[in-house]
Amino acid sequence: MQRFALVRVGLLRRLESYALPAELRPQAGAEVVVRSPRGLEFGTLLAEVERGPPVGDLVRIASAEDRSRRTELAERAAAELARLRAELANGPARIVALERLLDGERAVVYYSARERVDVPAFLGALRERLGVEVLLEQVGPRQRARICGGCGVCGRELCCASFLRVLRPVSIRLARLQGLGDEARRSAGACGRLKCCLRYEAPRYAEAARGLPRVGARVRTERLAGEVLAVDVLRRRVLVRPRGAAPRVVFPEEVLEESAPPPRRLPEASAEATPKPTPDEPELPAGQERGTEAPEPGWSQLAKRLWSRVNPRARRREAPPAREAEGEEPPTGP
Repeated sequence: MQRFALVRVGLLRRLESYALPAELRPQAGAEVVVRSPRGLEFGTLLAEVERGPPVGDLVRIASAEDRSRRTELAERAAAELARLRAELANGPARIVALERLLDGERAVVYYSARERVDVPAFLGALRERLGVEVLLEQVGPRQRARICGGCGVCGRELCCASFLRVLRPVSIRLARLQGLGDEARRSAGACGRLKCCLRYEAPRYAEAARGLPRVGARVRTERLAGEVLAVDVLRRRVLVRPRGAAPRVVFPEEVLEESAPPPRRLPEASAEATPKPTPDEPELPAGQERGTEAPEPGWSQLAKRLWSRVNPRARRREAPPAREAEGEEPPTGP
């Protein structure tokens, strides 16, 4: 029976399945050497699984020589990364990390770019400087934070770089569930995207929000009745604004009656493309659009100039004043 092992490989901490030889009995957490489509790599065995197909073979359990080789290649890659960043600093791509494979014949370059990159030219420049076959891999902001690591605002190591195995998408709905939908500074992580913790904390918030009134609902207690302005899910407190009084803090146990918030009504679209003039607005001449009529006489010269800039038709209609009309004669030659 074919056996498979789930192995975490590379700087991106990919979870891949590898064929496990029958003679090997590695324990979970053991360091192993695998042969992936990219080459010979170092990885960590997580568990033995019953799924396939594998992307490669598990070659052996890592020895002391393999660990020493990995350390040597990591130090060499760090020096090469610093040199590449200095030499290609003005290029369109930002080199995030450099990884030397265990066989020493290939290198993986992780890069990020906001603009389009000439991949053949960029690849040729890297091969010329490294002297080995180079594999390019473009990464996004979350993957870049996972490779570089760091600490979050909570003071702990980034979730993506420590224990998260798969980077799943995080929607703005999860931020709104925790009351962070309109505060980008608090909901964004080190990568500039929504925090990963919003996703795995969402079930706890959804469970804690049960029984709490929604924002915009009308509630009534023994002391007051009003509209819900804000809800503190963790402390289980509700801020209610009574009519004609200052907002008050109410606990959900005090709520005797609750009515759902009114549905949002979208503005109705006008049936006609051109609005009809109000009784105070005069009819415009035929062929003239509303918004191009001349400004009032009391407007300042600056307002008139701005008005003529945003109304090209009016600017074309305006003619420079004739000097003859002011009683001056046109200039003559010498």
